[in-house]
Amino acid sequence: TWSTKASMPKAMWGMVAVYDPKTKKIYVFGGCIDGSCTNVNSDVLVYDPVTDSWETKTGVPITRGAMAVFAPDDGKIHIISESFANCHASYDPDTGQFADEPAPPYCVRWGVLTYYKGKLYLISGTDPSAGQMVARLMIYDLATKTWGQGATPPFTGHGFVREWGWLNGKLYVIEWLDNSNEFWGRVYRYDPATDTWEFVGYTLYARDGPAGYMAKDGMI
Repeated sequence: TWSTKASMPKAMWGMVAVYDPKTKKIYVFGGCIDGSCTNVNSDVLVYDPVTDSWETKTGVPITRGAMAVFAPDDGKIHIISESFANCHASYDPDTGQFADEPAPPYCVRWGVLTYYKGKLYLISGTDPSAGQMVARLMIYDLATKTWGQGATPPFTGHGFVREWGWLNGKLYVIEWLDNSNEFWGRVYRYDPATDTWEFVGYTLYARDGPAGYMAKDGMI
């Protein structure tokens, strides 16, 4: 059954939300307060599922299309956004502080950002400098704080399904919008052990911007 929870302190679109397993809270960054995105959210909104309540913390302005993921290695939330000088910053839920992190080879919005075994994987998305969606795989090593590049994805797009699903050591990338404004309902699988991509199949719908979660039984 469905139930209605406490509303966010402000209405927005284009923000990014991350669950922190340490605090067991959800952190919301950035987003647009108006339709044209001239008014950008600069607060960090924190939701506590236990008390069903929101808290507003001091943040920084982050525009639409940011990506974020929690990294257990350093206990921080890593955010990719053109709003940062390096396109890459981290947020410490314990201190509420942001810090600059090493810049990726390319800055993108609305792509895939996911964590697996000490590394961040940044896939496809829209390159603001190029003005188009790109086919790239950038890999950040949290231990050495360095970026590298992996096998080129067999697709370009943005607005993929969230959250990014890892199953049996492989990443599943699902549904997106491409440069010709065509929606895709395909599923690709990436294996970091062999640095290879594989086409898996089709979804029921072609769309972008949906939400999803990879459960332990392999269902999304």
